[in-house]
Amino acid sequence: MSRWIGKFPSLKLGRMVSYQSLIERDFIYLLDFAPAVSKYCEQPFSIHYKEGGKERQYTPDFSFAHRGQTYLIECKHHQYMQPDKNKLKWEAARRWGHAHGVVFCVLTEMMIRAGYSLENIKLLTDYARYAIDPAMKTAVLHILTEAETPMTVADLMTKLSPDQPQAAITAVLHLAYHHFLHIPLTDAPITVASPVALNSVTDDKRILPAALFA
Repeated sequence: MSRWIGKFPSLKLGRMVSYQSLIERDFIYLLDFAPAVSKYCEQPFSIHYKEGGKERQYTPDFSFAHRGQTYLIECKHHQYMQPDKNKLKWEAARRWGHAHGVVFCVLTEMMIRAGYSLENIKLLTDYARYAIDPAMKTAVLHILTEAETPMTVADLMTKLSPDQPQAAITAVLHLAYHHFLHIPLTDAPITVASPVALNSVTDDKRILPAALFA
């Protein structure tokens, strides 16, 4: 029986996604944000294998599809990897994956929480559900299209609302979450000094753990 500890309200899936650890929850933030992840599922199915002559089953934490490739994921704290204990079931998952064209990968919290991406995505997620005036969205896109020099978040806020720049932050971060705008995620926390531009191509390999693409 699964021991869920919480649920994540997924915008991408339109439902609550259950998780069993905070590492799993943090990975869901990345899956929900990454635009090339078309779908994902928690505990999708079980893989059967033998250990000491007995039938066992192993259920990966997630499956997801990214640019036509399906992945099976185990989220594990690095202190509890226990490679000897988990060797047989993870080998079974890799064999199953190889037979079905699926990549199996074990991700630790250090991989999922590397750099600043996760915390920045959490910040943007806080603004994802706000209703934004279509006129505000049009104004943001127009300002950045016409900009002749690089802009910061503060510059854009001031252009949008000269008298009360802070009033524009919701629209800016909302549009960044939904990939209309690009604010760098990996190297520093998002602040009003962060550069902002129109988003042309979002590189999911800068969002998802690098171990997936090794």
